[in-house]
Amino acid sequence: MKSYKYLWILLIILISILLINTYYVKSNYDYNEPKCILSNMENNEEGCIVYRNDTIEESDEAVINNYLQNQVGYIKIDGTNINGAIMQYSDNDYYLNHDNYGNYYVYGSIYMDYRNNVNDKKILIFGHNTKGNSISPLHELEKYESLSFYQKHPFITMELNGKKSEWHIFSVLVVSNKSNKHMKLNFTDEGWKNHLDWLKNNSLYDTNVNVNKDDQIVTIQTCYYGEDETFILVSAKKEK
Repeated sequence: MKSYKYLWILLIILISILLINTYYVKSNYDYNEPKCILSNMENNEEGCIVYRNDTIEESDEAVINNYLQNQVGYIKIDGTNINGAIMQYSDNDYYLNHDNYGNYYVYGSIYMDYRNNVNDKKILIFGHNTKGNSISPLHELEKYESLSFYQKHPFITMELNGKKSEWHIFSVLVVSNKSNKHMKLNFTDEGWKNHLDWLKNNSLYDTNVNVNKDDQIVTIQTCYYGEDETFILVSAKKEK
């Protein structure tokens, strides 16, 4: 009987240790917050990227190589938390729910349209926006609803092909998510002029920034919660 008693005591102790350990792990695990090693383009520090604290060990060479292979640049917008890697894959779905290292991640990544290369006259960049959740990669793009915010932060900084560049925002536009007009990348000369005019003329406010057919532009798109079933687009031209 004593032996059974000791076994029960031992079993209770083991279960207690297991429960305490489980509670400790859960209470110290951050399921949502991306852990920052973000690109610091002001100091041009490379290898600074976004990851969750459960993603990789630095020794995991295959995962790091996957990141390096799919990373095409960095983006930073002053006055927001938009500051990190730009990824690219063979479709526009993968990085909707994968982090920079290829792990499943509900908030996804910032990424370039699969049809683009960095020298195209129009570059499309996407990322999630979750209502009321600043963890989403492009949530703070909504700050550009405000003209006063735009006036304080009219530039986007990007690093593409190892070269840092400034992009001057000329349009902030809200469009229906049923339309794909803003997704177009191939244009005739006349079509390109018309597209630039459409972006400029339908902006929420006049930025007083001119754009012409010789400019290279970037359009950054995310979901918009000011109106149902819409996207917010922020378009900027590359400064020479």
